[in-house]
Amino acid sequence: MNEPGFIPYYRRGFSYIEVIIALAVLMLGIIPVLSIFTSTSKGTAATIEELTANNYANEIIDNLSAFKYDELPEVFARTDFDSLKDLPFFKRMRVSPLKPGYKRFVKIYRKSASFKKPPGADAEVIKQIEKMCSFKIMEVSVEYPENAGDVNKSKEFKMMALTGGDDIENF
Repeated sequence: MNEPGFIPYYRRGFSYIEVIIALAVLMLGIIPVLSIFTSTSKGTAATIEELTANNYANEIIDNLSAFKYDELPEVFARTDFDSLKDLPFFKRMRVSPLKPGYKRFVKIYRKSASFKKPPGADAEVIKQIEKMCSFKIMEVSVEYPENAGDVNKSKEFKMMALTGGDDIENF
């Protein structure tokens, strides 16, 4: 028989210390898993922001690439694209509206590659070579907010493209 005050082993419960130790071990396993979820969601948000900036920049580069070399205006300073929309050339471009916090900037300028003049070449050949070595650089950058907690930081995505003279095949 059982003695008074004696509790058989199969009816005994857990002590408070055992419960606290079990919870501590459980939390040590759960905390890293939860931190993986939060860092993954932050990384996903950053990727979405960068892809959005990429799409905005690519849209302008595609629009500019549709024009001929001689049609492209030169914009020497990095200029806010929205301030250029009133100019006749930029009115023809179709671009999507920006999400809040995003800004587009454009710079278009001419560059010439250096070349060695062939000996004995006449002036017309040299002129054609100069035309072949001349191109325009289209720089588009998009500034967008970086979601870094309470700090208002901005990031920049930059894309460049080159375009050359249209009558190179006639050389």
